[in-house]
Amino acid sequence: MGAGASSESVLVVEFDPQERDRIAARMERSRYQVSTCPGPIGPDYTCVGSRQGTCALTRVGAVIVLDMSLESEAVMTGTSAEDLLALYLFGGHRVVVLGS
Repeated sequence: MGAGASSESVLVVEFDPQERDRIAARMERSRYQVSTCPGPIGPDYTCVGSRQGTCALTRVGAVIVLDMSLESEAVMTGTSAEDLLALYLFGGHRVVVLGS
């Protein structure tokens, strides 16, 4: 994370809006281009990316900050955090995993 970071793209996947905003703000202060996502949400808790095989919010070479404590994990239905992790890893992204 250096001075040339302005071209880096980061996707923050975090269900808690305050935590999502806190992480995104810190990354933006470091001059990253940040997108955010709450992860899979109701009613079916299925991520569009898992249906299509790729996430529309990511760019080539993006870094993904993924909190494994998503709402779909709490309700135990839909796209799991492990499925999202696999989607991002197999998509060639660098992933930072938070939580259990």
